[in-house]
Amino acid sequence: MGYVYEYCGFVFLAALFFAYTTAFQSATLFWGKKISVSPESTGLQDAITPKSQTYRIYLMLLFIISAIVAGFIIKWYIGLLCLPAILFVATMIKSFFLPRTQSGYYKKRILINLENRLAHFQETLNTDSIIAIAEVIKRLKNAEP
Repeated sequence: MGYVYEYCGFVFLAALFFAYTTAFQSATLFWGKKISVSPESTGLQDAITPKSQTYRIYLMLLFIISAIVAGFIIKWYIGLLCLPAILFVATMIKSFFLPRTQSGYYKKRILINLENRLAHFQETLNTDSIIAIAEVIKRLKNAEP
């Protein structure tokens, strides 16, 4: 019976990771559109998305697949209920505990990442990238929700 509690904890962690990852992805889309010249496009989402977000997405998928497989190992119906449970719990976490997409929290995280990239490009003397990242940072700092 103890493994059921451990499994529920694993499903909760998967939901927590899913909630944060999707919230951050929504924030990069929001701020990317805000600083874009053309608001109907996805804007500069790709330019402002940190590499760590890509890794989080892969890890999130691994968590979810692992939870589903472990659920099927326990009982077949637990495996079927796992994904809806993760989605429900993630929605609750995102709605009640995580900052809103347009909040300063995500903007600050994105700016820190962009400033780190700018410093890297300055070390490598990549002039074109320095100019581009500096422009994106300027636009993001001036953007309002």
